[in-house]
This record gives sequence, C-alpha cells and structure tokens, in this order.
Amino acid sequence: EAAAIRNRTALDVEARLRRRDGEIRWSRIISAPRQQPDGSLVWDGIQIDITEQKLAEQALRTSEERLRLVIDGASDYAIFTMD
Repeated sequence: EAAAIRNRTALDVEARLRRRDGEIRWSRIISAPRQQPDGSLVWDGIQIDITEQKLAEQALRTSEERLRLVIDGASDYAIFTMD
C-alpha cells in the first residue's frame, strides 16, 4: 500500500478481515490513483469478497494432501478404482 501511494501505481491486494461478529472474511482490494485538475489524488477502487474462493482453495489443498498421503502410503499395495 505504501509503495502504491508513494509511486502512484495501482494497488491489488488480498486481505483477511475480521468482522465485528468475529467472522473472518477475505477481500481483494483493487485501486488506482487518478489525479484531479487541482493536483490532488483520488483513489478509485473496488473491494471484492473472495471468502468462498479462499475456502475452495483450502479444500482443494486439503484434498490434494489427503490424496498424496494415500498414494505415498500405498507404494506396496495395489489401488483399484471403479467408475
């Protein structure tokens, strides 16, 4: 954030935020500076709730880790699958 302000460049960050009720939510904040005729800066931006995306990414990592443990532990055994 400080570098974006100092260099007047776009900002794109993900942040974990705790709501007043204690719930944790994830946000993506995208903002860019726009210079006004009087020389001042206005930051135009958007905040997007990406909590569901973060939860899905964590679930995928957990699933991949579980699969890796099964495969690593099954080196001496056969694995059958049925569809």
